[in-house]
This record gives sequence, C-alpha cells and structure tokens, in this order.
Amino acid sequence: MKKLLLTSIVVAVAGASFAQSFSNSILSASVIGANASISSMGSTHMADIRGFVLNRGESGSIAWNFDFMSGALPYDQVELIIEGTLQDSDSGPGDAVILGTEQIFDISGPSSVLVGSGLMFEALSGTGLTAFSKSIMIALDPKVSKGHASKDLAFMVNNGTLNVTKVTQKFAPVPEPATMAALGLGLAAAVRRRKK
Repeated sequence: MKKLLLTSIVVAVAGASFAQSFSNSILSASVIGANASISSMGSTHMADIRGFVLNRGESGSIAWNFDFMSGALPYDQVELIIEGTLQDSDSGPGDAVILGTEQIFDISGPSSVLVGSGLMFEALSGTGLTAFSKSIMIALDPKVSKGHASKDLAFMVNNGTLNVTKVTQKFAPVPEPATMAALGLGLAAAVRRRKK
C-alpha cells in the first residue's frame, strides 16, 4: 500500500510538468555599458544584469518586455523580483528608491487584453554594503496561457552606490486536479499513519 501511494504521488507530480516557453525578450537599460544575460528555467525568466551602477544624484531605468506560453496549465499569478546591492558613502548611509510598473497581457485572441498589473515602490537604505531583494506579486484574472509581460523600472540614488544585478519573473501555474488529489491522498495517509 505504501509503495502504491508513493508511486501515484510521484506519477501525478511528474505529470504536472509541462512545456513552457519565453520569446521576443527585449531588455534595455539607460546606463551606458550595462548589459544582460537572459535565461529561463521552468516557469521562471531571469535577466542577470552587469554594469547597471548608479551613484549619488543619478537615476536610471530598465525596460523588459517578452512573450510567454505556459504550456498545459495557465498562469494565475506572477512575481517580479529585483535584486542588487546598495553601498553607503563617506557622507552617510546608502539611500535609493525603486519605482516599477508591470503589466501582463493575454495575447491569445485577436487583440491584447490586460489581465494583471502591479506597482512597486521601495525605499532602500543601509550602511556598508547591503544586499537587497524586492518583489511584488500580481494576480492574473483571467488566468493566461499565452501572454506578454511588460515592465518599466526606475531607480534613483540619493546617496551611495546602487548596483542592480538581477531581475526575475516567476510565473505560477494553476495546479492541476490530479496533482492536488495525489498530494491530498499523501497527506491523509500520513495523518492516518501518525494516529496509529
């Protein structure tokens, strides 16, 4: 019985994997010499950024647009994550601001339909070299299988040095019923076994 239950959970979870793709990825940065390496893993699309450094009194921006296809399961939410470091200066703690917008469109029909949007406003501060990771979650309604993501990110440094190193987009698929049922059976079996 234990082997059968474990096998059914493994088969159901393995069946939940599906082909996802990202295309037409265009990233531009206002900082001269900044560049990015774009990669994907599963439902995550990442931009590793080099050379996007702003000093006291400077501002800069990053714009990133791409298309996506979820595969078998539609996406119901997306997370935008911005990572980097903030270094203080001789005149005091590091002080910077991130302002970002994100829009997700369904492009499966004859015209694009906005299905989700979000606004990020983050004040950063710190002494020494401070790493940061800031994110927002955006619900998609209706769920989307074929879409377009568009983000505009602005950075302003009041003091110190800001180095933006990574922008990540994590899409979350709607769990399929078989996966949820298998996980529920596994949980029920564990609870039953624990009671004995």
